Amino acid sequence: MSKLSTHVPKTNTVSERDMGSVDALIHMKPAASTLAMEAIIMWLNNKTSQWLDTLPEIDKKEIIDMARKNAGNLKSQYEERMKKVKKDKLDALRNKQQKKEQRELKVHNQKVNLTNEIALLGGVWTTAEVIENNIENLKIENKIPNEIQSAVNTQLKFHKQVLNSKGDNVLFQQSSRGKKFSLAEQVDHLKQIVLLNQTENSNVSNNALRYKELANITSSVEVAKASFATKAKEARLKRLVAQQHDLLPNYEKNPKLLVNKKIKHKCKDPQSLEIEWFDAEVTSIYGREAGRKTEYNITYTDYPDDIWHFPLLMDWQKGDVMLQ
Repeated sequence: MSKLSTHVPKTNTVSERDMGSVDALIHMKPAASTLAMEAIIMWLNNKTSQWLDTLPEIDKKEIIDMARKNAGNLKSQYEERMKKVKKDKLDALRNKQQKKEQRELKVHNQKVNLTNEIALLGGVWTTAEVIENNIENLKIENKIPNEIQSAVNTQLKFHKQVLNSKGDNVLFQQSSRGKKFSLAEQVDHLKQIVLLNQTENSNVSNNALRYKELANITSSVEVAKASFATKAKEARLKRLVAQQHDLLPNYEKNPKLLVNKKIKHKCKDPQSLEIEWFDAEVTSIYGREAGRKTEYNITYTDYPDDIWHFPLLMDWQKGDVMLQ
C-alpha cells in the first residue's frame, strides 16, 4: 500500500487552490460557462502559454488551429456529459422513489392480509374477557393448540402493525433469546397489551373503535376513488402551472428570488413516460447567475440529505416547475 501511495499528495492544497480559482472566476466572469472556467484553470495549471512560447512559430500555429477546430467537438462532448449527469441524478431519484413505494406497498399488503385474518377470527380481541371467550370458542371448534396459538399471533401482529398498540417489543414477539413462547405466555402477553392500551386511553369509550365489514369495502370503489383523485390532482396542477407562468420573467431578471422557495418539480421517466411531481426546496444558486439558464441547488422533501442542481427556470418555462 505504501508503494502505491508514494505519489499521492500529502495534502489537498491543489484541489483547494483549484476551488479558490473557480470562486474567483465566478466573480470575475459571472457569465462564463463551467466548461470555460475549467479550460482557464487547466490552462493556468498546465502552463500551456509558456509551453507554446517554446515551440517554433509553425508548430505553434498548427496546434492553435487544431484547438480551434476541435473546440466545437469538445463543447458537444461536455454537453453530452452534462446530460448524462442529469439523467443519472434523475434515475437515482426515481430509484429511491420506487424503493420507497415498494416499502409502502409491502407494509400496506401486510396490513390488508392481517385485517382479512382478523375478520376470520371474529374481529380484534380488545379485552381480557373477549380473549378468553374466543380461545374457548376455538377449543370448542376442536382447533389444535398450534392453530389457537396462530390465532393469538395474528392478534399480536394486528395490535403491533395496524393499531400501533403500546407495549414492550417482547410482548409482540413469538420468542425471546432463543426460547419460543408457549400458548399460555402469548395469551398473557396479549392481555397485557390490551390492558396497557385501555389504561392509556381510559377516557375513550370501549365502543369508540368501529370496524367496517369487509363486504362494504369493494375493490371497484377503491379503484374509482383513486382514479378520480389522480385526475383531480393532475387538473389542479395544470391550472397552477398555467397561472404561475406569468411570474417567470421576474425570476429571470433576478434569479435570486427563487432561493429559499418551496417548489414542485416534475420528472418524467424516458422509458415508461410516467410523470411524477416531487416536493423540494431551493437552497442556493449553483455556480453563477445566468438568467434563465441559472442552475439551483435543491433538496427534495423525501430525500433531505441529497442535494441536486438543475436549471429550474428552464424547467419552469417547460411547465415542469411551480411554486408551492
